[in-house]
Amino acid sequence: MKQQDDITVPLIVYVLYLTGLFVGVTVIIGLVVAYMQQKTAPEWMKSHYRYLIRTFWAGLVLSIIGFATMWLLVGYLILMITMFWFIFRCVMGLIRLQKREAVKHPDSWLYG
Repeated sequence: MKQQDDITVPLIVYVLYLTGLFVGVTVIIGLVVAYMQQKTAPEWMKSHYRYLIRTFWAGLVLSIIGFATMWLLVGYLILMITMFWFIFRCVMGLIRLQKREAVKHPDSWLYG
């Protein structure tokens, strides 16, 4: 198997992100791995790392907004939507990764 075909590291990052919904620190570990691998990865895989990094930062901002507005009760809705959005992005990214396809628009807010 060529290095270009080895999807182990981005697969682990996606799993760390999803595990982070239960054990928060794994998301940080996944983020660090994504930043470290981003520069040396094959071109198609770089889009996955960019997508993962973008997912982390956007999810963090949305979560902060959700927590800040919990007293208005709308924060609970924001947090729930953020969680589903986060899971959706990870699952869709995993599907692309398994097909060995690049994420077409890694900087988009929805699915790339």
